[in-house]
Parts: sequence; C-alpha cells; structure tokens
Amino acid sequence: MSKDGIRVVIADDEPITRMDLKELLSGEGYQVVGEAADGFDAVEVCKQARPDLVLMDIKMPLLDGLSAAKIVYEENLADTVMMLTAYSEREFVDQAKDVGVAGYLVKPIDEKSLIPSIELAVARSKDMKKLRKDMQKVS
Repeated sequence: MSKDGIRVVIADDEPITRMDLKELLSGEGYQVVGEAADGFDAVEVCKQARPDLVLMDIKMPLLDGLSAAKIVYEENLADTVMMLTAYSEREFVDQAKDVGVAGYLVKPIDEKSLIPSIELAVARSKDMKKLRKDMQKVS
C-alpha cells in the first residue's frame, strides 16, 4: 500500500502535538482523516472515518488511550493502532500488547523513527487481517 492510501486518525490531548503530527504525516503523503483530543472522541472519529491507522496517546482525558485502543481493536474500527506516548514503563507496554496495539513509540518522536514504524505496523496489520479472513473462509 502506498502512503497516499493510508488514512490516519491522530488522538492526543495536546493540540500542538496533533498539529505537528498532521503536518509531518501530510508532508509524507498520508491522509489525516480525523483528530481527537480524548479517548471517547477517538473512538467516535474511528467509527466515522474507519482509518487504516490510529496514532494514540496513552494519557488523555475522559477515556485513556489504552481503553480507547481496546474498543477500536475489538470493534474493528481501524486496521492498526499505534501508541505515541511519553510513558515507557513496562506496565503500559504490556497493557498495549494486551489490547491489540501494533506499535509503541516514546515521545519525542522524530520522522526518522515514526515513518518506518508506521509502515511496518500497517503492513503487519494488513497481513494479519488477510490471514484472519483466509482462516474464516477455511472454517
């Protein structure tokens, strides 16, 4: 899949972070199809936009990013969820794995690490989605 085809939702409670990510991703050819400042809005935006990728912060008001990621994953509202957060503690990483998160990057993020991480996470998620469909056909 080309970058032009990757539709992204950015969920972060910091407006400057959302703006920076949107500018960076748009400049790289991604389509930013929605933004959210809290977990509830992130879920709602995903229901509307059905993005390929959600970049989500962990600590957000109302509903935290891990809880929102779990809902997005379980309701199949996006193909891939990646966490972009300032928290690198093992507890958060383990929780992210448990809720189906495909990538975890610690802020501050630079373009050199973000773009390859996105490409790999989206590709693996597409592979897994295809595998699940193939398994359903077989059974």
